[in-house]
Amino acid sequence: MSTSAHQRKQAERRGRWAEHFATMILRLKGYKIHAQRTRTPFGEIDIIATKRNILAIVEVKRRANMQLAHDALSTTNIRRIEQAVDYLLANETWTRDKDIRFDAFFVFPRGRFQHLKDAWRSY
Repeated sequence: MSTSAHQRKQAERRGRWAEHFATMILRLKGYKIHAQRTRTPFGEIDIIATKRNILAIVEVKRRANMQLAHDALSTTNIRRIEQAVDYLLANETWTRDKDIRFDAFFVFPRGRFQHLKDAWRSY
């Protein structure tokens, strides 16, 4: 296996762990997890969760520090997520009576994290 293929595999493994960690924390915070790694023709939604009347679309980023995590939410990344959510809303009736919120969940080394509610607005 080439070095770059190995690095991609490692990054994917760390990303999956970060998503699992985020779902555990969100459950502890009272969220119901409806789906993880939801694929659409426009891209993937990391976590779909609800709490009361909020439909939280959660993008998970695992980075070495807060600045790198915030920088990872690029305009292109956000647009892709919004298109995936538009597709989800058009095809899943259970989502229609919910208020949509875009969250970011940043995971850092040594189990540190930041759950940034309303990380950006679209709706």
